[in-house]
Amino acid sequence: MPSSIRRSPWMFAALALSVAAPAAASAPRTPEVLSLGFISPCRTRRSTASPSRPTAVERKRDGGWGEPRHLGDAVHSTADELYPSVDAEGTLYFGSDREGGYGGWDIWRSRLRRDGTYGPAENLGPAINTESWEFNPHVTPDGRTLLFASINRPDGYGSGDVYAARRGRWGWEPARNLGPRVNTELDEYHPTLSPDHDTLYFVRHQYEPFVPGDLYHVRVGRLLSDVGVCD
Repeated sequence: MPSSIRRSPWMFAALALSVAAPAAASAPRTPEVLSLGFISPCRTRRSTASPSRPTAVERKRDGGWGEPRHLGDAVHSTADELYPSVDAEGTLYFGSDREGGYGGWDIWRSRLRRDGTYGPAENLGPAINTESWEFNPHVTPDGRTLLFASINRPDGYGSGDVYAARRGRWGWEPARNLGPRVNTELDEYHPTLSPDHDTLYFVRHQYEPFVPGDLYHVRVGRLLSDVGVCD
């Protein structure tokens, strides 16, 4: 059974981990330099991007942080881009409600180029995205396992459920619901694996009556392999 971690500081720390941990694993081109991805509500003077968009900042050799760097119009659109997660190759995964998707929100990716810029955003396709909402992506450093949240899928247990998918030789395989160890009749979202992949953190939220979301965690064990996501 999942355990609950109450109080908002735990929740914010874990949600930050979904951005910081993959980025820290992915970014070092040298041992001294790390990157952190986050969401900025501000526009740049030269950008037509939405108020919510992924932004990167590099860690300096002296331990400080550089200036936030806008990722460019190849990544951003006039819609929202949220929930950044980065694999070890620097590929950026994010949720967006931009045009060209399968539903209200889809999961997209943008590949890091050799010159440090990002290529055009690519929709992850029907193995991941549906006419429902898909969001909150969390990708493992090897880029082979993706966890995310989705709302009101036919195989769901409640309002929102946590799903996982693996990337095979020919692309992403159909996403699987993580089942009743994680999902309930309530709303589960924001999946995040610990750096050692032993623990899955997620938020559980009740709306009627309204109860603020709490952070839960479960030991991974065979959770992913039991639903056919990992060997």
